[in-house]
Amino acid sequence: MRYFVMVLMLLASSQGSAVTIRVQNASGEGERNVLVIVQKLDDHEREVMRLLTDQEGRVPAADLSPGLYRVIATAPYGLLQTKIDEFLVGSNPRNVVVTVQFLATHGYGDVVTVGPKSWTHLQVVRPDGKPAARADVLVRDRDATLYLERWYTTDEEGRVTIARVADPTIAVIVYQDTLTSLELAAGVANPIVHLKGK
Repeated sequence: MRYFVMVLMLLASSQGSAVTIRVQNASGEGERNVLVIVQKLDDHEREVMRLLTDQEGRVPAADLSPGLYRVIATAPYGLLQTKIDEFLVGSNPRNVVVTVQFLATHGYGDVVTVGPKSWTHLQVVRPDGKPAARADVLVRDRDATLYLERWYTTDEEGRVTIARVADPTIAVIVYQDTLTSLELAAGVANPIVHLKGK
């Protein structure tokens, strides 16, 4: 009997869970007709979903296997900025909320950055104050431009040297079954990231 229960537990943990996604604006109102794309980063950024939001800013719930995912909310011909977030899927249901901003007006002459702008030393610390050794760190710009993405792993002291690929640079830290995402502004030197407990 104990063997049968263990098999059921293993099957449940490998099946993942239901994930719901909602796109909202800064005031919390749902945004309709936003294209939502979900990629599985553990599987070479394989696209697993591409749907438009409904009147409440939602897309139908999906059963996703455990792993690291990226959600892209975009309105290519609308007035909203593209928003990109990463999230983890485990064995429990997950609600993902993506908050989008309206586009600001600007003139011509946008600059595309090629390669790192600078380097910085990052330290990741667990909730108990000890170093988060062997944490995965994804570095990207706000638009998740493919050629600017970099992957790193912290050392035994929870330290890693990362490229600042844009201003700001987005750092996504995956440690065990937690995900922490933050923006690194140009003026912040050698940041220490304190992971939150469950």
